[in-house]
Amino acid sequence: KQALSISKIKNQHQVNKHEKKKKREEDRAKDKIDLIIDRMNETDYIFSNGMRYVKPYYHNQLVNVKQRWVSRPLMEIFLSEFSVSELYFEESLKKGTILVNNKIPEASALLQLNDILFHRLHRHEPGVANMPITIVADTGTILAIDKPPSIPIHPTGSYRHNTVLSILARDHGFTSHLYPLHRID
Repeated sequence: KQALSISKIKNQHQVNKHEKKKKREEDRAKDKIDLIIDRMNETDYIFSNGMRYVKPYYHNQLVNVKQRWVSRPLMEIFLSEFSVSELYFEESLKKGTILVNNKIPEASALLQLNDILFHRLHRHEPGVANMPITIVADTGTILAIDKPPSIPIHPTGSYRHNTVLSILARDHGFTSHLYPLHRID
């Protein structure tokens, strides 16, 4: 009897463990979808003269301090790595749109590993051709598209919304994560 009840407890523990893991995965998937929807609501597109533009918007950037930034002054990092002017940097510190670990730092603050930089910036994305992204095939697992040449696939550099992934989410309702697999030119 005792061996049977121990076995039953172990089985129930495995079931509970599996259910908790499944719930965590579902919650993570929902969080990812919520993030995509939040990003979609961040701004709108403007169409003009054959181009797709993104209305300027505010973006909160969170960055973990990189090894190469350790023990370097904050101002030096912003001037060299973020390509901002000294005036912009000083005004941003005064406005509180640059934080280190949720606190307004001194310009001379030396960054440490595990510090988190917050930077709220006003983004202006470059325009891209206002040409359709054609869905060639959708199997439910694989989505094949034909995209215009001027549109980047994923957020990179100056592009966050004027990308294939963002346009597919906004214009075609693909709000679950899409992962680029291959590019055929």
